[in-house]
Amino acid sequence: MGDAAHAVPPLGAFGMNTGIADAHNLAWKLAYVLRGEAGPGLLDTYGSERRPVAVMTMEQSLLRLSDAQLHWAPGMAAEQARVGAINAPVVHMGYRYGTPMSELPSMENPALDLDGSVGSRVPHLWVADGVSSLDLVGSRFTVLADAGDPVWASAGAQVIDGWPYGPLLVRPDGIVAWKATIPDALPTAMNDLLRR
Repeated sequence: MGDAAHAVPPLGAFGMNTGIADAHNLAWKLAYVLRGEAGPGLLDTYGSERRPVAVMTMEQSLLRLSDAQLHWAPGMAAEQARVGAINAPVVHMGYRYGTPMSELPSMENPALDLDGSVGSRVPHLWVADGVSSLDLVGSRFTVLADAGDPVWASAGAQVIDGWPYGPLLVRPDGIVAWKATIPDALPTAMNDLLRR
């Protein structure tokens, strides 16, 4: 995991961020399997999720290594697009598990990529002074829903005023696991996600 599994050129801090995301992805899965709350097949998802992200990150780092201005110089969007360089914040946060980078809404603006799609990081929205929607997830599965949705509010979801993404089941690592439909479907979705 991390630098023990892959070494990335230092430009852009992509290596450390990739290693941290690797640990974040694997830690909750190990915990769930060791506690008997998930089947061992959950651990197989580590490689299928993280390997494409690590490969993409390596490619992006190598592009920048050949021309550091692609990373540091402002106003390089046209040149970045020409050579296939993705804006650094998108490399760090905008990827989606199970979706090629070429299919993301934006290679420039991570906010456009964090749209509540399955496999993406949960979108940030301020829910109170100093409290983000990210803070509501913690280290457990969490359903986030709009406060105006009485069905999900009564089902125990974390409700947020003005949440525009619909009900989302978020994994302990902050990745959207499922676009929720009805609360009755949640047990089946959890069993599928946890490979039980």
